[in-house]
Formats: sequence, structure tokens, C-alpha cells
Amino acid sequence: MSDHPSRPRSHTVSQRLRKWCFGGLLLAYVVLASVTWGTFAAMPSHLTDGAVICLSAGVALILLGIGYRALATVWIGGHKNFRLIQTGPFSFSRNPLYVGWVLAVTGIGLLHGSLVLAALLGVSAWLIFDRTIRREEIHLLERFGDDYATYMHRVPRWAGRVAPKEWPRPIAPNGKLVWKTVYEASLLLLALPFEYAVWWAQNHHLLPVLWHW
Repeated sequence: MSDHPSRPRSHTVSQRLRKWCFGGLLLAYVVLASVTWGTFAAMPSHLTDGAVICLSAGVALILLGIGYRALATVWIGGHKNFRLIQTGPFSFSRNPLYVGWVLAVTGIGLLHGSLVLAALLGVSAWLIFDRTIRREEIHLLERFGDDYATYMHRVPRWAGRVAPKEWPRPIAPNGKLVWKTVYEASLLLLALPFEYAVWWAQNHHLLPVLWHW
């Protein structure tokens, strides 16, 4: 038998719903990016200063999101929902894994050269994960009681608290879980060749441009 208590069915359903919603959000990005033109979009051979800044910011946010998720996964050591971790990245945010996703998804909007799409994707991801987080908090309060209530009072749900300067050593990381986390998040980097393909197709009138944003 596992040393970990089983998760309630409602928690499992919530996680599945979150994955479906997030998958739908990425599908919406593919559709919108295929028929629109970003304000700062440009072919690689004709990059403007605005396009360079937007592309650089997008790649930076994606890498930051991947790195932050990887750090949080190393720190939690495969004990999410089973052990209350309050140090490292979890001393700055109660949900650094979700923070990483929001950063990365906002980044793919910037790759399209659109501040509007970046904001739309970022806010949508935040809404999806915030709903999941609130459901998880009910489970965590039942699991950890007053310890989690104190943690909630001390550390923000998303971000805002200045983390301690010195962090203790993390729990022994689960290498397989870390690799899975980095791999899943790294798939968002496929947005870069996808955007290039879209720009090329639109410039050759193979895809329509319905509006600019």
C-alpha cells in the first residue's frame, strides 16, 4: 500500500477539468494566432525594434515559467498535496507551479506580437488555475488543518511576499517528476516555430488575416 493518503474524487475531477480547460485555452491560441496579426509581428527577415522586444520578452517569460516550475518541482520532491512545503519558492507563493504556467502562457501571446493576446491568454490561464487552486485549498485545509490556515495567512495564493534570503535544502527531488514538468512546459516553446509558420503562410496569402491586434 502507498504511504500517501488517497486523493478525494472531487480533487481528481477538478484536476481533469483544469487540464481540459487549459488544453482548450492552448487550442484557442492556435486558432486565434492563425487568423490574426499582432501589432508587433514581423517576419524574421524584417524585424522591427518592437518585434524584437516582444519576441525577446515572450521567450524570456516562457523560459522563466519553465524554470520556476522546475524549481518548484525540485523543491516539493513529489510530495504535492501530501506534505506541507513552506520553504523555497513556496515561501513566495503558495502555488509556484501555477505561477510558472501563467508566465509561460503569457509569453506565447507575446511571441505572436500581440499585447492583447498575451493579456488574454495570461488572464484566462489565471482564471482557470485560480478556480483549481480554490478547490485544492479545501482539500489542503482538511488535510493539514491549522498549519495550512497559518500558511495561507502568511504567504499569498499567487505572489507578493518577499521570500527569505536564505533557503533550506529542498526535499530529495523526484527526477522523473522534474523531467516530466520541464518537458510539459517546454512544449510551449513550439509556439516559436509555429508563429514563424503562421507568419510565412499569412505573408504568402495561405492563411487569412481577419484582424490586427
